[in-house]
Amino acid sequence: CQDYIILCVEDTMDWKHGATREIVQKADPDLSRTVIVNTKLDTKVPQFGTPSDICDFLQASVIDALSPHKLGGPFFSSVPSGRVGRPGDIKNGAFEDFLFDHDDDFVSACIENEENDRAVVTRRLKSLALRQSDGKNPLAATKVLLPRVGLSRLRGFLERRVDECYRRNVAKIVPMLQAEHESCRKRLDACETELEAISVDRLKAGADAFCDEFCKALKESIQGSIIAPPQEFGETLEQENSVAGSFLDVQGAPMAITGKVWESLVRTEVGNDIHRLYGGAQYHRAMREFNLATRCLRTPNISEDEIANAAGIGDSHDGVNFLRAACVISLEKTRMSFDPLLESLKIRMKHVMAKICPISEYMLLKKKERAANSYGYGNGAIFGNSRDVDGKFIDITHNPQFRQLVRTIYENFVQECCENTMMRCYDDLTSLTRFVTWDMHERSSGALKRALPDQSDIVAIYQV
Repeated sequence: CQDYIILCVEDTMDWKHGATREIVQKADPDLSRTVIVNTKLDTKVPQFGTPSDICDFLQASVIDALSPHKLGGPFFSSVPSGRVGRPGDIKNGAFEDFLFDHDDDFVSACIENEENDRAVVTRRLKSLALRQSDGKNPLAATKVLLPRVGLSRLRGFLERRVDECYRRNVAKIVPMLQAEHESCRKRLDACETELEAISVDRLKAGADAFCDEFCKALKESIQGSIIAPPQEFGETLEQENSVAGSFLDVQGAPMAITGKVWESLVRTEVGNDIHRLYGGAQYHRAMREFNLATRCLRTPNISEDEIANAAGIGDSHDGVNFLRAACVISLEKTRMSFDPLLESLKIRMKHVMAKICPISEYMLLKKKERAANSYGYGNGAIFGNSRDVDGKFIDITHNPQFRQLVRTIYENFVQECCENTMMRCYDDLTSLTRFVTWDMHERSSGALKRALPDQSDIVAIYQV
């Protein structure tokens, strides 16, 4: 943030080298947001032999040359050595480790150190004058350098910078505060209205109204909507497969094609594999993928043991009914291949439908926000809100227990619908595999025709 101020506190007597400045310049290369502060001035001044040495150090012309765009400084400070004692820090009678009893004592010591520093600098630079850059009469060094000495001067500089920043941003802050104030006022009025009119009947009416709006949003998400952002709620086919599984890898239902061929068929026949879909669009994509999987199922292998067991024995003689054996094998293999695929479809559909609940809640929230910003808010005409013009019901959607109850009911509803749908699917599968249909027009149907009785003898046909 450009309004942040960085304090670069360093203890150095050589302005050409500063380890702290090098670290600060990684965040602020030109030091345009940095104020430089040099500490322990009371120990540095006695180390200078002449007033000119002190003047060069305080003037810090090297800093001006290296960082001409710095925000401020350098400022020079001295703080007393010693800590402020706290009642919780006093352990084992070690109170003598603390030099100050209270914060006020430490502040008074800081003020005293500042006065001493300014007095020493004034005495050492008393007879020294500095030439001005415009060539005018030179000024006394104390008049130029003393404003940099002391914590009070640093505090005053920072307070002025904060005030300038505030005045610069107040034009942008005031409209934001006014808009937030108006929004809070509207919400407060709505809460007061609801509290004044709260009752059990209105709570029930509010729940019914929310359920109606929820069902409408649910219908919209299935039929197609773009209110919910796909980046947040949508899934690509790869993401969906990673969560709910893929029809290509169903245990017990192997495919007759390779993985590369499957990916190619998914792109051409299923489509939208790289698009983030949700709701009805995602449901339709999963059904298209299931349809593709049913057409790519591998023909089951039949062992000789299975053929021998399917032959069995007739109820009237010991001959083998090969026609019945072929039907038993084909029907059972069909069920064994298709049942795992149906179970995988159940998992996929349950995943897709479960995601619609948060999508519907988001759609209701966005519609409510749009209505709140329109002219109809003051009259209570809020789409998706549980409060009408006559105040017959109130909004209870802010209640987390109510929202969780709605989610639980929806999840149970999805589970129940999945179970009922799977029962219908298994009924259809049973009815489809109860009988075997033979194609008498195939080129290889000669053996079948010879195995069947003469079609002209209808009685013999039904006896089979």
